[in-house]
Amino acid sequence: MRRLFIGLGLLALMTAGVQAASLDSIGTLPDWYSPDYNGTDTGYGYENCTYSCSRGLSSDGLTTVGYVNGDVIWNGTPYKTNTHIQVSWTKTGGLVAENTPGWAVGDATGIGANGYMSGKVQDIARFLSPGATVWSAFLPSSEGVIATYNSMSGNGLYAVGDREDSKTNGNRAYRWASPYTANGTQVAGVTSGEHKFTGVSNGGDCVGQDGSGGTYWPGSGAAQRVPALGGETNTGGQAWGISDNGLYVTGYLNSPNTGPGSYKGFIWSPGDANATPRNPLGSDTLSGVFEASDGGACAGWSYGAEGSNASYDAVIWDAAGTPQELLAVLASIGVDTSEWSYLLKAFSMSPDGLTISGAGYAWVDPNDHGQGTILRGFVAVLPEPATLSFLALGGLMLLRRKR
Repeated sequence: MRRLFIGLGLLALMTAGVQAASLDSIGTLPDWYSPDYNGTDTGYGYENCTYSCSRGLSSDGLTTVGYVNGDVIWNGTPYKTNTHIQVSWTKTGGLVAENTPGWAVGDATGIGANGYMSGKVQDIARFLSPGATVWSAFLPSSEGVIATYNSMSGNGLYAVGDREDSKTNGNRAYRWASPYTANGTQVAGVTSGEHKFTGVSNGGDCVGQDGSGGTYWPGSGAAQRVPALGGETNTGGQAWGISDNGLYVTGYLNSPNTGPGSYKGFIWSPGDANATPRNPLGSDTLSGVFEASDGGACAGWSYGAEGSNASYDAVIWDAAGTPQELLAVLASIGVDTSEWSYLLKAFSMSPDGLTISGAGYAWVDPNDHGQGTILRGFVAVLPEPATLSFLALGGLMLLRRKR
């Protein structure tokens, strides 16, 4: 009996304060119209929303931002059809449109602890201040338009992206600082030509890519090249993300030694001579890492025939580099995954490594797979690693009485 009490006590200790493991779809938006909408020449709203995607994740893992695809109404009639509408999602509040009524269509890409959001609106890099309803352009607004993607640090103090340089018709990397009312800092790449920033740490360190490979900028001085994988010499690739604490840079790098056209996800600590690969699942051939936790766990994707899907699968890597298909991990710990055909890519990971957001294909009707699938943003929560280890090592055996 004493062992029973010890076992129950340990189990309670291991699970106290632990957020339950889960897998949620962010869904899509219902049709919505302003009170003055008349269907002809007055009012605004959105309708016919279909698929969704989760891109950025708050540091506490409670809020994800991204987009829903649908039609935007302005002056009573469709203004943009089959376009993206910025959204945020929480488990308690559900899906909320973050678009400026009637015209601000695009993606929400990042969210800071101070309430700021970053995004791409009407092809221009913009931010949404806490409590605001209108997205403002990052300065200098006359420099052009954002070409690809931008992001925000977990604390919301920095945002990064790229803008078209009207003088050279190329793109230049920028970093902006909160409250985002001043011109951003333009940073040249390691090689001349285009340069883009895609990730930024809480301390303002930036990562991205120029025409020759991944780049890292420590907030001052010149940008640096992300080195090749160990055993490789080719530095071609991209740096996509950097952990909140600035210790880990992630992305993908060419891997010619693996085979023609091959590349692998990587993790790299600034100052190290080489990047370390994050290999794909089993027999898969390609991988990519979007983001790392403050402890070196990673989230991204694996490409090939392994896993639930014949192409991409969302993957997580532990700090030691072991790849696991995210959907399989969730199913193995008892999470209901019946709504999902497969998870496509994991775009974001919280600093503690326990919350992951991304996009996957959900069944239109889980009870009738013949109706097919639709793209949906997802948020997955994993239990504390200690709890997983306790169960995996047979910790529940403590509940058995000694014969």
